Amino acid sequence: MSDRGSDGMPSLAEVLNTLFQRHTKDGKRKAYSNEDVASWARSQGIEMSQTHVWNLRQLGRPSDPRVSHIKIIGEFFGYQPGYFIDPQVYWEVERRIARDRHAPGDAEVDVPSQPAASRVMLRKVAKMSPESQALIQGLIDQVSVLEQGSAQNGDGA
Repeated sequence: MSDRGSDGMPSLAEVLNTLFQRHTKDGKRKAYSNEDVASWARSQGIEMSQTHVWNLRQLGRPSDPRVSHIKIIGEFFGYQPGYFIDPQVYWEVERRIARDRHAPGDAEVDVPSQPAASRVMLRKVAKMSPESQALIQGLIDQVSVLEQGSAQNGDGA
């Protein structure tokens, strides 16, 4: 069943279901659950239940989600909010994904797939002053050296 609009863009439910199929936990085959998305949203200060996520994913059901819900789901999967509501943004992203999937020699598909917490952290760092960014970079460098040392010593990291 397809709920495509006159612009040919899939319904919100179809878009969400595609994201759940396209993105998996830590790059493995295990799919994210409705609760994974809802729990992450709550950790970011947005009230959302797994039932609400499930309702948004149901074809044929009317959905008029809050802007905050669209934003947080987009953030979870690494997509801008316009991907869900603007046909031009949606088709531009889909064309890029299709192109990258079929590019010779490219094993990696250029789709937003970085863990949500990492993306949020990177956005916050990008808004910091150059001095604060340098401090964060130094911290990352130090932790990286420590983890490499632990891994080489067989301690695990």
